[in-house]
Amino acid sequence: MILTIETHRLGRTGYTPTPFPLPMARSPRLAHTYSVVARDPKTRQLGVAVQSHYFSVGRDVPWAEPGVGAVATQSFVDISYGPRGLLLMREGISAPDALARLVAADRRRDVRQVAMVDAKGRAAAHTGAKCIASAGHATGNGWSVQANMMLNDEVVPAMVEIVARSHGDLAERLVKSLDAAERAGGDIRGRQSAVQRTFLRPRITASKDHRAFKK
Repeated sequence: MILTIETHRLGRTGYTPTPFPLPMARSPRLAHTYSVVARDPKTRQLGVAVQSHYFSVGRDVPWAEPGVGAVATQSFVDISYGPRGLLLMREGISAPDALARLVAADRRRDVRQVAMVDAKGRAAAHTGAKCIASAGHATGNGWSVQANMMLNDEVVPAMVEIVARSHGDLAERLVKSLDAAERAGGDIRGRQSAVQRTFLRPRITASKDHRAFKK
């Protein structure tokens, strides 16, 4: 497989907030995958990482804004959970409340899987009842891990072991949690695409997409 890595560095003017709520997407995309959103309590760094068989997963699943929060929207994806969730958190609404509002308004909530963490470390996740098994999530202080269409039920616990119990650089912990998920079984279809993004206000510190996978 050909390796392609994209690295982006944004300055203070590199992000333009969405000035109004976006409509919920009408045509959901399929992104069966596993992901993690997290905030480092010491550095206040925010991050999101995702890995999947779904090609170019970074286009749809991960969303984040420095000083605001991070979102992962997957399964039968409604990408508007990303900008809408960030908009609500930017207005001071906690991640759990923001997610609850969006899920309540979504008629297809049973097939969504979404996680959010805000700038204060409050995290929440939703796994719809009709997400393809193995599917589930776990949340804690400053983090959430979630997965669907996994080979087994060990993927989420393997990610928790890393993101909740390890220390050090947030970006490294996010990548290690993806590696742990893969060792536990990962996506039942295999792996093809991944992205990891971390932010330290007011700029992005790392962004990589399309990891090299050697079988």
